[in-house]
Amino acid sequence: MYKIIKKIFFLLLVFIFFFTTLTCKRSPIEPNGSEMLWLEFEDASCTEAWFNLRLNNLPKPVRVDVYRENYLTKSFTISATNDTLFYIENLLPKQKYDVYVKVRGSDGKEYKSAKVNFETMDTTSHEFSWQIFEFGEKGNSVLYDVAIIDENNIWAVGEIYTKDTYTYDSLGNWIQPYNAVHWDGTKWELKRIYFPTVCGGTSISSYPAKAIFAFNDRQIWISSSGDKIAILKDGIQVSKFCLPSNVSMSINKLWGSSSNDLYAVGNKGNIAHWDGRKWTKIESGTTLFLSDIWGVSSHELYATGNSRAFVRGVVLKGNGQTWQTMIVSESDDTTGLFRTRLYGAMEGLWVDERGTLYTVGNFMFQHKHGRWDFMHSLPGNYFGGNPNYLHRGYLHDVHGNSSNDMFICGQINTLRHFNGVSWAEVGIPYYPLKYGLFWYRVAVKGNTAVAVGSNLSRGVVIRLWR
Repeated sequence: MYKIIKKIFFLLLVFIFFFTTLTCKRSPIEPNGSEMLWLEFEDASCTEAWFNLRLNNLPKPVRVDVYRENYLTKSFTISATNDTLFYIENLLPKQKYDVYVKVRGSDGKEYKSAKVNFETMDTTSHEFSWQIFEFGEKGNSVLYDVAIIDENNIWAVGEIYTKDTYTYDSLGNWIQPYNAVHWDGTKWELKRIYFPTVCGGTSISSYPAKAIFAFNDRQIWISSSGDKIAILKDGIQVSKFCLPSNVSMSINKLWGSSSNDLYAVGNKGNIAHWDGRKWTKIESGTTLFLSDIWGVSSHELYATGNSRAFVRGVVLKGNGQTWQTMIVSESDDTTGLFRTRLYGAMEGLWVDERGTLYTVGNFMFQHKHGRWDFMHSLPGNYFGGNPNYLHRGYLHDVHGNSSNDMFICGQINTLRHFNGVSWAEVGIPYYPLKYGLFWYRVAVKGNTAVAVGSNLSRGVVIRLWR
């Protein structure tokens, strides 16, 4: 009996050995899809979702079929790269979806990714209450820029000529014009911000104010249309000075991450930086009129420049140390559109919470996930799509809270709100022949938006809230 048991035990060991050896050999079945490809969700707006598809050196070319809720929604071919960014569109706001891909390589083998779940953003409301105020009874009054500290603390700057200013009084004293207005939650009040009359001198003047930027520490910086700057603290002017000669320019816009990290951009491609101790001139690589600047952080900044006369523009990108051309814009050639150039003049820009860069001028463009394109949701925003200003005028500015809550403003009373899906005119209804009303800047904070500009010879401000 013992010998029989021993023999059975020996045969069992032999069987286990051969079984283990066979199962440890490489299977002739191809690896499953999870080992050959990865589908990653990147981002979603109200109507689009972006994905990154990574391939594990599958033989090219490969065909990719994208399925949404088990229905084929998009197909494309990858010829070379292993990493591909793609998007799907025509989604509904605030909806949950699942997406997967099937990939077929040139060897005929097919692989399937795991499902990716995501939810689109919700829309915001177009419903705003609004009030319009005008300032100035003579001359050419205008408001150039605006900053919102909160809904009850708003500053707009420009040049305002009332009937009793910019003239001599009965005693022969020169009455200077106003160059700012302030909203205190109840009313707008005319203000004078003073700059040095002459750099190095002691006299002061309320020169036209061109740009304003408000910091979180309640410090407000305001520039003249030249090289002069005034600083307010809690609404009280505390300083005024001229830019040093090495950075002197006609300032057009200000932006900073703090009062010790501020940039000024101006004519002839000028950029200057304040670090809390000194001003430094920074080479921009362009001589165009720099009209706007916006920063994501101290190390990611953007600026736009233009020549309206020649319908040209440029978008610059800075890293806190240097600036370089991101893309140029021309009007005489559409070759390389969105790859090497855009079209038309560039006036304003803004970056949303997801890193998408928007520029406005003759057209509205967006730079999203490394790609330039028209902002297709804006009606008529393509070549030949806006004859005789049917949909809008030339655009001056873009700002918002998020990608589903932004405004654009411009000429011929163009003031639009985007809710993530559609655009709506807010305030006075749009009329293509209303040439006198121009909006130059728009600021947005929470449920408050303010745009400023001119209506014929008067400065104008519209306050919107919801």
